Amino acid sequence: MTAFFLYNVTIGYLLVREEFSSYMGMVTYFIALSAHFIATDFTLKEIHEKDYEKYGRWVLSAAILIGWLIGITLKVHEVAVSIAVSLLAGGIIFNVFKDELKEGTFKNYFAFLGGAFIIAALVTLFRS
Repeated sequence: MTAFFLYNVTIGYLLVREEFSSYMGMVTYFIALSAHFIATDFTLKEIHEKDYEKYGRWVLSAAILIGWLIGITLKVHEVAVSIAVSLLAGGIIFNVFKDELKEGTFKNYFAFLGGAFIIAALVTLFRS
């Protein structure tokens, strides 16, 4: 949970500090992370059961707000932001392969491919 807390703080920070080239870039970021959060929520609920519903979900939601607050109050060096983006991307890929595709059913693969196709289409359509 601590790792996911830091992960969510990073996401909240990048919501403010990431330089999007357009509003559609921001919308694409939002859609991709929303889908990822939903899948991660189900996985964490399976692992931690009642504790996650009672405390974990709220702590992770607060982490995004904490990251957002840090983002509006502090400006971190560009290199640190680039590292945060890289860690976030790696964390998302790691979690997708570890948790969301672990069962090996075709349903999971089709959902993954569908999401990848939608995000690729959005990025292609709204690239500036």
